[in-house]
Amino acid sequence: MWNHIVIAHVSYRCVRAGYKPMGYLGYLTTALSLLYHRNNERNFIVAEGISAKLCIALLVYHGLQAKLSKANAILPSALVFILWRLSQRDYERWHPWMHIVVAADVHYFLWATERARV
Repeated sequence: MWNHIVIAHVSYRCVRAGYKPMGYLGYLTTALSLLYHRNNERNFIVAEGISAKLCIALLVYHGLQAKLSKANAILPSALVFILWRLSQRDYERWHPWMHIVVAADVHYFLWATERARV
């Protein structure tokens, strides 16, 4: 559960960078994910899944709006989707990496959009 801190951190960075809906949705996703894991993956599965996928959709949308190339806007999120599919087969092995990859994806997005503005 410790790796949820990286998602909370990038949510904070999104709010600070002006992507408030994405940041606040990231906070919500983090809270729902913590509740989901705390309850031994029995509760909050639907709400957490919808919230997480909306975050990824917003990430792609904002990337395209910021005039990033389609590859820069879509490919990192595609990696998250692949990890999500792998985690359905071997949850304990792949799911923790999703938190790290999502955070890296958002860090990359923030870096690329800041670079595109300059």
